[in-house]
Amino acid sequence: MAKSNKRVCEWCYGKADLPRMYIPESPVLEFMEKKLIRIGKHFDGSLSEWEEWEISCYDEMVKSIRKGNVCTKCWEEDQKLYDKYYEEGTGESGVMLF
Repeated sequence: MAKSNKRVCEWCYGKADLPRMYIPESPVLEFMEKKLIRIGKHFDGSLSEWEEWEISCYDEMVKSIRKGNVCTKCWEEDQKLYDKYYEEGTGESGVMLF
């Protein structure tokens, strides 16, 4: 069977229309960022084991970078949320790496 040359966005499974680039394992997720803000980003023993695991996995996935394929829509949404919850990625200090 022939291998398809179509590139698929790894976050939404739509058509990847950007060049292959360095991306995090997971895009920034607003509901997780709100959860981190709500708990104050501190593990004070009040979280369930599941919540601690969920936050630890999310944190690891957002900061683990690898080469991958994404679409413009997903990349722009990720950049918007990154700028909102972290620091603005403008110019050479941005996070867009090809």
